Order: sequence, then structure tokens, then C-alpha cells
Amino acid sequence: MTDLPTAVEALGVAPARQRADAYARASFARTGARTEPERLFETGGLRWRFPRSASPCEAVLVNTGGGVAGGDAYRVELALKEGAEVEATTTAAEKIYRSDGAPARIETRLTLAPQASLFWLPQETLIFEGAALERRLQVEMAGDASLILVESLVFGRLARGESSIDARLRESWRIRRDGRLVFADETRLDHAGAALDRPAVGAG
Repeated sequence: MTDLPTAVEALGVAPARQRADAYARASFARTGARTEPERLFETGGLRWRFPRSASPCEAVLVNTGGGVAGGDAYRVELALKEGAEVEATTTAAEKIYRSDGAPARIETRLTLAPQASLFWLPQETLIFEGAALERRLQVEMAGDASLILVESLVFGRLARGESSIDARLRESWRIRRDGRLVFADETRLDHAGAALDRPAVGAG
């Protein structure tokens, strides 16, 4: 009896890999002096945890898969109702692994009602050698809502001597206040290590 993987390799056809399709959504409402989760949805390896429900409410996103690979798709949505206060983060750095073709895709959508306050502070995204990432961030916020947002990228594991890795990045940000576009940014790096070594970009 012929082993199936051996037969597939003999035909020169790469075996299909199972890819993650994960989605996490949460809405928050003010209840007296507290902010609490109102509605939650989670599937495909993304989970919510709430170490402290007060004001602000702490929301922690967990990726049970331990990282993101090429072809994976992750979507995260947070919606804060009027007066809600939330501090959102992740349990660990998000790791973007090597891609054999299709990029990893991460989409984040944040919605803030009047007088809502959000600290969006995920831990850094660590990009490995050969990774390909497309990341999209969209924010819709009321004019009197407040937002502190930090998204950091680390190219390679410096402790392992990976100071100049070859990876691809596409990143798009759109922030609207009262429906008016107030910030737009597009980032494209085709060979991240070589680009970041240039004096006008990262100077190594």
C-alpha cells in the first residue's frame, strides 16, 4: 500500500495545508461606575480574557495557535458604547512565521462611541525570516472619544542574531473621527532587512 504523502510528493503536487480562520469580536458598555463586556464572539483559536472588570475594563486577546502563518486570516473587532473605558492587550508577542506563498492577514476594527476611551496596546508583532504579512487597521470614533493606540513591529529575533531578515509587509491604517478621515498611512516593505538597513529608513 502506497503512503499518501509519498504518492502526492511523487506527483510533484504540494500537499494542501490547513489554514487558520479566526475571528474575535467584543462590545463593552458602561454600567454605573464600571465598564463590562456586553457581547462576545470568538472562533478559530482567538479567545477573550478579562483579568479585571472595572473602569477601565481589562480585555486580553489570546491566540491559542501560538502564532500566525502564511495563509492564515485573523479578524478582531472592538466596539465601545458611550462612556465605556477599556484597556486592551494580548498575552504575548504575536509571531508571524514563514510563508510559502500567501501572506498572513490580520484585520483590526475599533469603534468608539461618544465619550468612550480605549487604550489599544497589544504586545509587539515579531516577524520571522521569510514571513509575509498584510495588516489592516480601521478606527471609527466619535469626536469626543479618546484613543491611545500602539502597534509595534520587530523584524527578527535579535537575541539569535537575526538582525537583517527577508520578509514582506503591507500595512494600512485608516482613522476617522465623526466620519471624517483624520489619519491615513500605507507601509510597504518587500525585503524588510535590506530596506531597514538604508540610512533614511532604519539605519540598521
